[in-house]
Amino acid sequence: MAQYKLTHKCGHPGSIALIGTASKSKDWHINRAENSECDTCAARTREAENKLASEAAAEVAAKAGLPTLVGSEKQIAWAETIRLHFIETKSQHIREMAQQAIDRGPGAGMAFSPEQAAIIRDGIEAAIVLAASETSARVWIDSRNLTVIDTYRAYCAPLKALVVAAATPEQMAKAEAIKAAKASA
Repeated sequence: MAQYKLTHKCGHPGSIALIGTASKSKDWHINRAENSECDTCAARTREAENKLASEAAAEVAAKAGLPTLVGSEKQIAWAETIRLHFIETKSQHIREMAQQAIDRGPGAGMAFSPEQAAIIRDGIEAAIVLAASETSARVWIDSRNLTVIDTYRAYCAPLKALVVAAATPEQMAKAEAIKAAKASA
């Protein structure tokens, strides 16, 4: 293993330990290290970027009238950006998934009436508002890696009940008959 001394782009000295003799690979690693900041400067840069993102997210949350998050200062700063991502991205995907469910209808060859579709849309909006009103920074941090599907399942569990409630008895009977026919086939 060889130690190579270098100067990072931030001007701080550093070194890199490389194994092997492939000069092309060695040159690439050295060049990459020289064109990046040292660990200390990279951490400061990341911290500054995270602070700006958190402040921007807190400002958006305040304008939107969202409740103040509860937790440590660092948790709150991180959770603000996670909540903003949910509001800007995941909630739109959830609305699209709900629209797809409305378009599919309660069963094969059946469609929801405009009134039934409105009930489902209102329920989804209520679930999104409920999710966005979560005040625990810890909950936002713990759920940051949930996929859109997981988020949909977690916060839109009432959707199935809304679909069933919105369907007429005739639609439900037809859907059950189709389900029974598929099960026996």
